[in-house]
Amino acid sequence: MSTSYQSTYRVYTQTLSVRWRSVAIAVISLAVLLFFGIAVYRGIDPNIYSGLPESLRSLVGLPVGADVATLAYSAIYATYGGLTMAAMAIAAGVSSLAGDERRGLLSVLLAQPSSRSAVLWAKAAALATVFVAGVVLLLGAAYLAPVVLSIEIGALSIAGFTLHLLAMILFFLALAFALGAWTGQPTLAAGLTSGVLVVSFFAVGLLPLVSSVSWLARAFPWYYYTSSDPLNNGADPWHLLVLGGATLVLALLAWWGFSRRDLGNTAVGLGVVDRVRQMLANNPLPTRFPGTPRVSSIWLKTLGERQGLLLLVSVLMFGLMGVLMGPIYASLDSLLTEVSQSFSPQLLAFFGGGDLSSPEGFFQVESLGLVAPIAILVVTIVIGANSVAGEELRRTAGILLANPLPRSSLLLQNAAAMVLGASIIGVFATLGIMIANAISRLGMSYVNIAATGLLLTLLGIFFGSFAVLLSGFSGSVRIAIVGSAGFALIGHVVQAMATIADASWGFVSPFAYYLGNDPLVNGITWWDPVVLTAGSVAFLAVAGLAYQRRDLRVGNAAAGL
Repeated sequence: MSTSYQSTYRVYTQTLSVRWRSVAIAVISLAVLLFFGIAVYRGIDPNIYSGLPESLRSLVGLPVGADVATLAYSAIYATYGGLTMAAMAIAAGVSSLAGDERRGLLSVLLAQPSSRSAVLWAKAAALATVFVAGVVLLLGAAYLAPVVLSIEIGALSIAGFTLHLLAMILFFLALAFALGAWTGQPTLAAGLTSGVLVVSFFAVGLLPLVSSVSWLARAFPWYYYTSSDPLNNGADPWHLLVLGGATLVLALLAWWGFSRRDLGNTAVGLGVVDRVRQMLANNPLPTRFPGTPRVSSIWLKTLGERQGLLLLVSVLMFGLMGVLMGPIYASLDSLLTEVSQSFSPQLLAFFGGGDLSSPEGFFQVESLGLVAPIAILVVTIVIGANSVAGEELRRTAGILLANPLPRSSLLLQNAAAMVLGASIIGVFATLGIMIANAISRLGMSYVNIAATGLLLTLLGIFFGSFAVLLSGFSGSVRIAIVGSAGFALIGHVVQAMATIADASWGFVSPFAYYLGNDPLVNGITWWDPVVLTAGSVAFLAVAGLAYQRRDLRVGNAAAGL
């Protein structure tokens, strides 16, 4: 086996090891949501959604006369799943070339006996492998869920729909990959690709409602994902050909641009975040204080590396799970009182509990009970797990600590990025619900909405801090992510079971201090934020002690999440 082939194969395997965890988390989350969704929909009359305005049904992808299985697959897989997996694809595509170039890892890879083309195609193949495997797992969950829950899927073409989902994911992966390859700027590539995704989603949902401009929907990639209704009609070869052909063209453009472009460094072609980072790093103010030399802006660097994921989660919580939920509730208001009686309290407990006939209960079940915690925990756990373990595995810890930078400062600055990320998502989620409350005149208390947003933020920080603890203690990104996600899952189940049993032992779960006292209805209880904050501080304090005393390990240059 030639040295060049071995080097290229290492690029492939390293990219796989970096990317599979985040995709696995997204796939598992969607599979769990599908099981819960089918369990919920089978307890109600699916025809209630026929009362929604056509614009909302078109946007969310809910067909008229859909049965239980169609509703679940359309809402959870086609809409939430499509947006989530496209977001993961954008983050991966941007980071793999432009992100590695910005971090200086690309020059390390190209110093090996591998050509630019070999590195590019190895990374592209690895990313495609990860997402193909993820979609196969989603397909397996889609077939398993109705069997476990005894739901008939009839003539639904799950395989056909899954092909469209995969084609759409690979398109956005290729678009992000190509823009990153051409520009070398992760901020620009993530922003442009995310913009295409968001505009495409809304355009394809709304343009067909206006006959004079409906033809414009064909200009957007989301059209070739959903317009042929592959779930009911099967795969559309022509639409798959359009997405597949566009993906291939983008991959070739990525290769051409990457092969011809001079690779930059952190001083060339800076994006907005990078310019701010450089400004802070060059700020002479710290040098005016003797004894305080330091490496500045680590927190901003960390946040900048996750800006694509942060942006997409914020847009999801603000728009789809915030603003859009107001008109949906207003359209179903007269039906939800009857529908709420068909849900068992045991089932609703796993979605945060609440009375569906009230706007507070509707938001708690639809947005805040399950989706919002998953969204914010994905961001905070990923940032927290990579806080110090990721720096070790990328071999950047040694470079940073070679400066007069205490280990505690490195840990706390990365933790600060996690806290800021959680705060951004919490603010967007809060604003989305406030706007929904205003435009649909739901009558909810703005103070209570803000209180709930605060508790959501603190919940994210709590589990992010626990991820920092595991990261500092073990030096393993994998242990930190799996341990934190497992802790969150156990906490959610314990709180749900305590609610069902009306038991006092629910206080052991962190989720009891999030929605346990119904903050949307009752406002904030003073001990809820105190407990979550105290827990976060304790985790970070122990993390600092563990990180100070542990021998640092050296990992692969391209490792991390």
